[in-house]
Amino acid sequence: MMNIIYPFIFSLFPLLSAYLTNFSQVPLADTISPLLLIELLTMSIYAISLLITRNFNKSSIITFIFLFFIFSFEPIFSPIRKIYPIEHVIKIYIYYFYIWVGLFIISIFAVFIFAKYLKAINLFLSVFTTILVAITLIQILLNVQKIYNSNFQNTDLNNILASEEELSTTELPDVYYIILDRYLRADILQSNYEYDNSKFINYLKEKGFYVVEKSHSNYLKTGHSLASSLNMRYINYLSEDVGESNNSWLPIYDLIKKNEVGLTFKHKGYKYIHIGSWWDPTRKNEYADININNNELSEFSDNIFRNTFFYPIKDTIFAEGIRKEQYNRTIYEIEYLKNIPLNKEPTFTFAHLLITHLPYVFAENGGFMEGSGYDGKSESEIYVIQVKIANKIMADLIEDIIKKSETKPIIIVQSDEGNFPHGVSPLNYKFNWFEANQKQIEEKFSILNAIYLPGENENVFKPELTPVNTFRIVFNELFNAKMELLPNESFLNQDDLHPYKFRKI
Repeated sequence: MMNIIYPFIFSLFPLLSAYLTNFSQVPLADTISPLLLIELLTMSIYAISLLITRNFNKSSIITFIFLFFIFSFEPIFSPIRKIYPIEHVIKIYIYYFYIWVGLFIISIFAVFIFAKYLKAINLFLSVFTTILVAITLIQILLNVQKIYNSNFQNTDLNNILASEEELSTTELPDVYYIILDRYLRADILQSNYEYDNSKFINYLKEKGFYVVEKSHSNYLKTGHSLASSLNMRYINYLSEDVGESNNSWLPIYDLIKKNEVGLTFKHKGYKYIHIGSWWDPTRKNEYADININNNELSEFSDNIFRNTFFYPIKDTIFAEGIRKEQYNRTIYEIEYLKNIPLNKEPTFTFAHLLITHLPYVFAENGGFMEGSGYDGKSESEIYVIQVKIANKIMADLIEDIIKKSETKPIIIVQSDEGNFPHGVSPLNYKFNWFEANQKQIEEKFSILNAIYLPGENENVFKPELTPVNTFRIVFNELFNAKMELLPNESFLNQDDLHPYKFRKI
């Protein structure tokens, strides 16, 4: 019986291993769909092999071999990515693929050649598999954090929700909150990238936007920044609620998903439209009325798929597949944004766009950047190209939205964080930001922040305005909320393993 069961136990390992590595950022519910798919795959392989061999011992080992070669494909190759430059990796990858296929075929033939040893091999594999999965499960149980529940009450917001004064939905403007991830402030683009962005900034001003010249993000990373801006408060209280040593990002992600801004708009008669990225906290939002994202897989499921043997079959050049998905998603979402004004009811739209976020996908003509991408250009040069494309996309989008809107809309174009400075890799989750120099910190916190709030006096804005106050101003002007503005401050967190260990800049 154990010989029959152990392939199904082994099939749990790739998922459990991925969850163990990412449990601090992955809700447990996200594991259900890939778990069911993996078990269905295992059952299909076992059934077909049993139908062919008519032997349980052979079928068990064949199923194990299939699962091993499917799910070990990328983990075994991944160390090579860290050693060689990308152009060498792509060449090696092709040879590796064919070698992997060859080893798989040899392993299947070996099952029939060494038939007399199958019982012993199955016994070994059943013991090995059980121990492997048991150890992984124990590690998960030891590391899973306590469920977080915030008791924070925003008094000002509660007053808005309790207000009996309701506006007619025909008077309400559409509200757009567009996040251009890692889009840098104009002065930093000039000093660090030698790019003059004044043409786009002047365009925004001419259209009626207030551009916050010296704006900076309140936090270092997207998670903290969106949790703060979408809830109109600083989230430093999490240090006490969950502890500075806690490395789980789930409390932050919960604040993004169940955010006070979106729920307040819904309470006031708005339709909440959520336009997401591949990043799981913004990929979709269960509280939104409409979710727009042409990527059906969760980030966790997608990462498991990318580790399998199937992924290079799907994409001839593995690096291009990821980038093409991002390009298609961006184009699709921009086109959707252009048609939102045609809705008869008022809408609040949150859109997380990754135009200036790795992987870079736009060529200079606005089309897809083919191949591995850079064609001899530096990463800084490619980043500037993405900024130029973002400028054109946003100018076209703004023109469409304003032209099609019966009531003048409110449009917020804002970045959540600056770009990663030279010498700091986005993949280095252990980089200690408490030891970063002033120039590195300045680039990481310098953001674009432009607000189109028709009919309002510029006196409501300040040159140092930060995102934590954005919707306090919007709610004050739109709903007469009388919310006090918070001090415009910025906070580092030590690194990705210490999301609640803050230090004020």
